[in-house]
Amino acid sequence: MLGVVPIEKGEIAKAKKYWADQGETDLGFYDTEQHWSKRLGEFMKQPEVMAKSVFEFGCHVGRNLRVIKEVSGCKVAGIDVNKHAIDYGKENNKLSLKVGDHNSLKQMKTNSFDVCITVSALDHVPAIDIALENLVRIAKSWMIMIEPFEYGAEGKLVEYMDKSGKMNPATPYTYIWDYEKRLAALRKKILEFTIDEMPLSGVNLGPYYKLFIVKMR
Repeated sequence: MLGVVPIEKGEIAKAKKYWADQGETDLGFYDTEQHWSKRLGEFMKQPEVMAKSVFEFGCHVGRNLRVIKEVSGCKVAGIDVNKHAIDYGKENNKLSLKVGDHNSLKQMKTNSFDVCITVSALDHVPAIDIALENLVRIAKSWMIMIEPFEYGAEGKLVEYMDKSGKMNPATPYTYIWDYEKRLAALRKKILEFTIDEMPLSGVNLGPYYKLFIVKMR
Protein backbone atom coordinates (compact mmCIF):
# COMPACT_ATOMS: atom_id res chain seq x y z
CA MET A 1 0.00 0.00 0.00
CA LEU A 2 1.33 3.39 -1.06
CA GLY A 3 0.17 6.90 -0.16
CA VAL A 4 0.47 9.42 -2.99
CA VAL A 5 -0.47 13.07 -3.53
CA PRO A 6 -0.57 15.18 -6.72
CA ILE A 7 2.62 16.87 -7.87
CA GLU A 8 2.80 20.54 -6.93
CA LYS A 9 3.88 23.51 -9.04
CA GLY A 10 7.66 23.86 -9.16
CA GLU A 11 8.17 20.22 -8.19
CA ILE A 12 10.55 19.42 -11.06
CA ALA A 13 13.14 22.03 -10.06
CA LYS A 14 12.82 21.21 -6.36
CA ALA A 15 13.30 17.47 -6.93
CA LYS A 16 16.35 18.02 -9.12
CA LYS A 17 17.94 20.29 -6.52
CA TYR A 18 17.24 17.85 -3.70
CA TRP A 19 18.87 14.88 -5.45
CA ALA A 20 21.73 16.96 -6.86
CA ASP A 21 22.48 18.30 -3.38
CA GLN A 22 23.00 14.82 -1.92
CA GLY A 23 26.68 15.49 -2.64
CA GLU A 24 29.16 12.97 -1.29
CA THR A 25 26.64 11.06 0.84
CA ASP A 26 27.36 7.30 0.86
CA LEU A 27 29.37 7.29 -2.39
CA GLY A 28 31.23 4.15 -1.29
CA PHE A 29 27.99 2.37 -0.42
CA TYR A 30 26.57 3.10 -3.85
CA ASP A 31 29.73 1.70 -5.44
CA THR A 32 29.27 -1.74 -3.86
CA GLU A 33 28.28 -4.45 -6.34
CA GLN A 34 24.72 -5.72 -5.98
CA HIS A 35 22.96 -8.78 -7.37
CA TRP A 36 20.99 -6.78 -9.90
CA SER A 37 24.16 -5.26 -11.38
CA LYS A 38 25.50 -8.66 -12.38
CA ARG A 39 22.08 -9.74 -13.63
CA LEU A 40 22.03 -6.71 -15.91
CA GLY A 41 25.48 -7.62 -17.21
CA GLU A 42 24.39 -11.18 -17.94
CA PHE A 43 21.33 -9.89 -19.78
CA MET A 44 23.53 -7.96 -22.22
CA LYS A 45 25.24 -11.23 -23.24
CA GLN A 46 22.07 -13.15 -24.06
CA PRO A 47 21.93 -14.36 -27.69
CA GLU A 48 18.79 -12.38 -28.44
CA VAL A 49 20.38 -9.21 -27.02
CA MET A 50 24.14 -9.18 -27.67
CA ALA A 51 24.37 -5.53 -26.69
CA LYS A 52 27.42 -3.51 -27.66
CA SER A 53 26.44 -0.25 -25.93
CA VAL A 54 24.52 0.55 -22.74
CA PHE A 55 23.33 3.88 -21.33
CA GLU A 56 22.13 4.41 -17.76
CA PHE A 57 19.92 7.29 -16.70
CA GLY A 58 20.56 8.11 -13.03
CA CYS A 59 23.83 6.17 -12.91
CA HIS A 60 25.15 7.77 -9.68
CA VAL A 61 28.80 6.54 -9.31
CA GLY A 62 28.37 3.99 -12.11
CA ARG A 63 28.20 0.79 -10.09
CA ASN A 64 25.82 -0.90 -12.54
CA LEU A 65 27.74 0.29 -15.59
CA ARG A 66 31.07 -0.89 -14.16
CA VAL A 67 29.70 -4.39 -13.58
CA ILE A 68 27.94 -4.49 -16.96
CA LYS A 69 31.21 -3.55 -18.66
CA GLU A 70 33.15 -6.18 -16.71
CA VAL A 71 30.62 -8.96 -17.38
CA SER A 72 29.63 -8.22 -20.98
CA GLY A 73 32.35 -6.00 -22.45
CA CYS A 74 29.79 -3.40 -23.53
CA LYS A 75 30.64 0.21 -24.16
CA VAL A 76 28.86 2.10 -21.35
CA ALA A 77 27.88 5.67 -20.50
CA GLY A 78 25.60 7.40 -18.04
CA ILE A 79 24.31 10.64 -16.55
CA ASP A 80 23.25 11.75 -13.07
CA VAL A 81 22.37 15.05 -11.38
CA ASN A 82 24.83 14.47 -8.51
CA LYS A 83 28.15 15.99 -9.60
CA HIS A 84 30.05 14.41 -6.68
CA ALA A 85 28.82 10.96 -7.71
CA ILE A 86 29.80 11.57 -11.34
CA ASP A 87 33.29 12.77 -10.36
CA TYR A 88 33.74 9.73 -8.12
CA GLY A 89 32.65 7.35 -10.88
CA LYS A 90 34.91 8.92 -13.48
CA GLU A 91 37.93 8.77 -11.17
CA ASN A 92 37.40 5.43 -9.44
CA ASN A 93 35.50 3.43 -12.04
CA LYS A 94 37.06 5.00 -15.14
CA LEU A 95 33.69 5.40 -16.82
CA SER A 96 32.24 7.82 -19.35
CA LEU A 97 29.83 9.70 -17.08
CA LYS A 98 28.35 13.20 -17.26
CA VAL A 99 26.23 15.46 -15.09
CA GLY A 100 22.74 15.61 -16.57
CA ASP A 101 19.01 15.38 -15.95
CA HIS A 102 15.83 14.44 -17.84
CA ASN A 103 16.27 17.42 -20.16
CA SER A 104 19.75 16.19 -21.14
CA LEU A 105 18.09 13.19 -22.77
CA LYS A 106 16.53 15.48 -25.38
CA GLN A 107 20.00 16.21 -26.78
CA MET A 108 20.85 12.54 -27.36
CA LYS A 109 20.45 10.95 -30.77
CA THR A 110 17.66 8.49 -31.53
CA ASN A 111 18.75 4.83 -31.24
CA SER A 112 22.15 5.94 -29.96
CA PHE A 113 22.52 3.00 -27.51
CA ASP A 114 21.53 -0.64 -27.89
CA VAL A 115 20.12 -0.72 -24.35
CA CYS A 116 18.99 1.96 -21.89
CA ILE A 117 18.66 1.12 -18.20
CA THR A 118 17.35 2.74 -15.03
CA VAL A 119 17.65 1.43 -11.48
CA SER A 120 15.66 3.39 -8.90
CA ALA A 121 16.09 6.57 -10.93
CA LEU A 122 12.69 7.32 -12.43
CA ASP A 123 11.23 7.29 -8.91
CA HIS A 124 13.18 10.50 -8.33
CA VAL A 125 11.87 12.29 -11.43
CA PRO A 126 8.55 14.17 -11.49
CA ALA A 127 9.03 14.93 -15.22
CA ILE A 128 8.34 11.30 -16.05
CA ASP A 129 6.92 11.88 -19.54
CA ILE A 130 10.07 13.66 -20.74
CA ALA A 131 12.36 11.04 -19.23
CA LEU A 132 10.49 7.94 -20.35
CA GLU A 133 9.70 9.09 -23.89
CA ASN A 134 13.31 10.04 -24.53
CA LEU A 135 14.75 6.86 -23.04
CA VAL A 136 12.49 4.85 -25.34
CA ARG A 137 13.66 7.00 -28.26
CA ILE A 138 17.36 6.61 -27.38
CA ALA A 139 17.17 2.82 -26.94
CA LYS A 140 17.76 0.99 -30.20
CA SER A 141 16.78 -2.51 -29.08
CA TRP A 142 15.95 -2.78 -25.36
CA MET A 143 15.19 -0.81 -22.23
CA ILE A 144 15.53 -2.32 -18.76
CA MET A 145 13.98 -0.61 -15.73
CA ILE A 146 14.13 -1.64 -12.08
CA GLU A 147 11.71 0.75 -10.43
CA PRO A 148 9.07 0.75 -7.64
CA PHE A 149 5.63 0.05 -9.05
CA GLU A 150 2.09 -0.54 -7.89
CA TYR A 151 -0.74 -0.88 -10.40
CA GLY A 152 -2.65 2.36 -10.81
CA ALA A 153 -0.56 4.40 -8.36
CA GLU A 154 0.85 7.67 -9.65
CA GLY A 155 2.15 10.84 -8.05
CA LYS A 156 4.39 12.03 -5.26
CA LEU A 157 4.95 9.33 -2.67
CA VAL A 158 4.36 10.42 0.91
CA GLU A 159 4.12 7.07 2.73
CA TYR A 160 4.39 3.35 2.16
CA MET A 161 3.53 0.15 4.01
CA ASP A 162 6.46 -2.06 5.02
CA LYS A 163 6.45 -5.85 5.45
CA SER A 164 5.11 -5.58 8.99
CA GLY A 165 2.11 -3.55 7.86
CA LYS A 166 3.39 -0.29 9.33
CA MET A 167 3.08 2.93 7.33
CA ASN A 168 6.35 4.86 6.99
CA PRO A 169 7.13 8.33 5.58
CA ALA A 170 8.76 8.28 2.15
CA THR A 171 12.05 9.92 1.29
CA PRO A 172 11.48 13.51 0.06
CA TYR A 173 10.91 13.89 -3.68
CA THR A 174 10.14 10.26 -4.39
CA TYR A 175 7.53 9.36 -7.00
CA ILE A 176 5.54 6.34 -8.09
CA TRP A 177 4.45 5.82 -11.70
CA ASP A 178 2.15 3.39 -13.51
CA TYR A 179 4.76 2.14 -15.98
CA GLU A 180 2.41 -0.44 -17.46
CA LYS A 181 0.05 2.32 -18.60
CA ARG A 182 2.85 4.60 -19.74
CA LEU A 183 4.75 1.97 -21.70
CA ALA A 184 1.52 0.85 -23.39
CA ALA A 185 1.05 4.45 -24.57
CA LEU A 186 4.45 4.31 -26.34
CA ARG A 187 3.57 1.37 -28.58
CA LYS A 188 4.73 3.23 -31.69
CA LYS A 189 8.33 2.47 -30.65
CA ILE A 190 7.81 -0.41 -28.20
CA LEU A 191 7.12 -3.90 -29.52
CA GLU A 192 6.43 -5.59 -26.18
CA PHE A 193 7.31 -5.52 -22.49
CA THR A 194 7.19 -7.77 -19.45
CA ILE A 195 6.91 -7.02 -15.72
CA ASP A 196 8.53 -9.34 -13.19
CA GLU A 197 9.28 -9.30 -9.48
CA MET A 198 12.64 -7.69 -8.64
CA PRO A 199 12.77 -6.73 -4.95
CA LEU A 200 15.81 -4.69 -3.90
CA SER A 201 17.39 -5.30 -0.53
CA GLY A 202 18.61 -2.43 1.63
CA VAL A 203 16.23 0.24 0.29
CA ASN A 204 13.02 1.49 1.86
CA LEU A 205 10.74 0.56 -1.03
CA GLY A 206 12.58 -2.72 -1.69
CA PRO A 207 9.53 -5.05 -1.95
CA TYR A 208 7.79 -2.73 -4.39
CA TYR A 209 10.47 -2.89 -7.09
CA LYS A 210 9.70 -4.61 -10.38
CA LEU A 211 11.81 -5.54 -13.39
CA PHE A 212 10.59 -4.12 -16.69
CA ILE A 213 12.09 -5.62 -19.85
CA VAL A 214 11.10 -3.56 -22.86
CA LYS A 215 11.77 -4.63 -26.45
CA MET A 216 11.85 -1.99 -29.17
CA ARG A 217 10.49 -2.30 -32.68
